Amino acid sequence: MTDRTLIHINLASGFGGGEVQTLNLIEQLSDYSQLILCKKGCDFERKSRELSAENTNIKVVTFWSALCCALMKKNVIIHAHDGRGAHIARIMALFSRKQYLISRRVDKLLKGKVSEYTYRNAAALVAVSCKVASNLQGLNQNISVIHDSYSNLPRSRCVEQKLLDLGDKFIVTQLGSLLDIKNIPFTIELARQIERSHPSVHFLIVGKGKEKVNLMKQAKGLSNITFFGFTSYVASILERTNVLIMPSKSEGLGSAVLEAYQHDKPVITSKSGGLPEIVQHGETGYLVETNNIEQAKRHLLALATDDILYEKLQRNIHGMKLQYSPQTMAENYIACYDKL
Repeated sequence: MTDRTLIHINLASGFGGGEVQTLNLIEQLSDYSQLILCKKGCDFERKSRELSAENTNIKVVTFWSALCCALMKKNVIIHAHDGRGAHIARIMALFSRKQYLISRRVDKLLKGKVSEYTYRNAAALVAVSCKVASNLQGLNQNISVIHDSYSNLPRSRCVEQKLLDLGDKFIVTQLGSLLDIKNIPFTIELARQIERSHPSVHFLIVGKGKEKVNLMKQAKGLSNITFFGFTSYVASILERTNVLIMPSKSEGLGSAVLEAYQHDKPVITSKSGGLPEIVQHGETGYLVETNNIEQAKRHLLALATDDILYEKLQRNIHGMKLQYSPQTMAENYIACYDKL
């Protein structure tokens, strides 16, 4: 048990990839005393409290409790995991004279002088990909790249029973929020183009979001696509999936790819953001342009019809996926903490 205390700040309202990764890290750092500052009443708080109930070294706290800890204890590091949390970390560090670091997950340039000041004064910045790191150049001397990890996601017999309705179809799954940035119309058009020629291929859209109504209108009449809705039992989905598709317009890294890797499933993704850093073209999956459906169709049909090719990619994934384990990610963060 180390004498270091980590204060994790994540003020996200929803529960997306960033929140999953925050909890992955916290769970692996069991030898540390850890405090979690988060938005009250959100899914992240609920899951943080579940983790806290399993480990007495982890506590969900208020801002004032976290600040008191930073003031009273000597060996404290403040770790911000989202944009709003970064500003709170800077304020807490200002009063306590402790160091803070920021994990940056999105492939966007910073906006505003306040954000630039916050990032410039951090003891370290951690980007989830080299692409994200490139957006931070010039702001800070200490920038590291630490990729996300796959997760030990839960299963559900109920979800698995529902998936039995798909029979022996070759399942192509898109995971994530139903937002414009995820480029789901690309997947719908891909389904449309092969509906008649390859009826054994079925598309599964898993997630929720404000674009759902429009997307369902676009897919109206297609027999080879199912909107499954949101489920937290992603392991059950991926176990039944044959190929993960991610044609996103922008991705900081694309942690859903790593979740697919955990289940030895090949992927077809765009070349956006950090995706080319984790998808080895022709080895673990395929990279396509965000508007090139012909490329995606060619690679998908090759995987769906060539068992030897499919199994080759599965073996490749199985042999390299440990580099994306939660333990590996935690070791990289510990090395980062130790440098502060």
